Amino acid sequence: MSFPNIRYMVYLVTSSAYPEGEPGITQLQNVLLDRGIGSSLVVWNDKNVHWHKADLIVVRSTWDYQDKLDDFLEWARQLGSMLVHGFEIFYWNTRKSYLMEIGAAGVPIVPSYLTQNPIVTPNLVTFEAPYVCKPVVGASGGGVQMVASLDDWMPTRPGPWLIQPFVASIFDEGETTVFAINGLITGQLRKIPAASQFLVHEEFGGKTIVVSVSAEAAHLAGLALQAVQNLLHLGVKYARIDMLRYHGQLVVSEIELTEPGMSFDIIPEQAEHFADMIHACFQEKEEQSMGIVSIKKDLL
Repeated sequence: MSFPNIRYMVYLVTSSAYPEGEPGITQLQNVLLDRGIGSSLVVWNDKNVHWHKADLIVVRSTWDYQDKLDDFLEWARQLGSMLVHGFEIFYWNTRKSYLMEIGAAGVPIVPSYLTQNPIVTPNLVTFEAPYVCKPVVGASGGGVQMVASLDDWMPTRPGPWLIQPFVASIFDEGETTVFAINGLITGQLRKIPAASQFLVHEEFGGKTIVVSVSAEAAHLAGLALQAVQNLLHLGVKYARIDMLRYHGQLVVSEIELTEPGMSFDIIPEQAEHFADMIHACFQEKEEQSMGIVSIKKDLL
């Protein structure tokens, strides 16, 4: 099928485990078509993909990157400016140690201790037990463990690791997730773990509820995104910011800038916002191209 009004082609990048993309991706593709933008779902490490045929490349559901991180980052590096966010942001964001950087920049975060060694001197960890220990490189809760004592901790995944206090509010208030697209706060979720779990991921039985965006969560998301942009000197086009209430204060537990699911299936408006972001990227490219042409003319 051909669409004569298509002006651009965007590749929406997924992984071999999710060839059909994230839930609700067809809603995004339909909205893109309405804007004259064609799209194709492609697997990031598929050797048969002709990347040069895309006008823009956007990572969506590469949910296996943590097992092939070096390959994933090299793929991103080679794509250069064709890839939204791209190598520099991905390199920074695929290591959870970024949390300590934004904390040092003044953003309230879940207290965190970074270690290369699973044998941790107790007095170096200044927050209370029980502890949540997670690999610095990881996704979907893989390798995350809760332990009563660090003496009992036996990592199931290679390090380094981030050690944090267990935040008990996960059982009642749950985890707050805020989405930001193209400079706008676009949606909020409340995620609650199953009765026998502390992880909120749906594959562990977690429940997700769409809620109205709160002023408190929107403010914290804005602080976090501004800190990221100041640290990297790069613009953020899309993000998912996860938060927990720790000692009465909402704090950041994660910022996902690489491959956050955008909940197109349960927040339909997300597709409109994300399509607007992609369209704005094309406009930026056109303006940059026109600027280069203008400079060349001036030099003639």
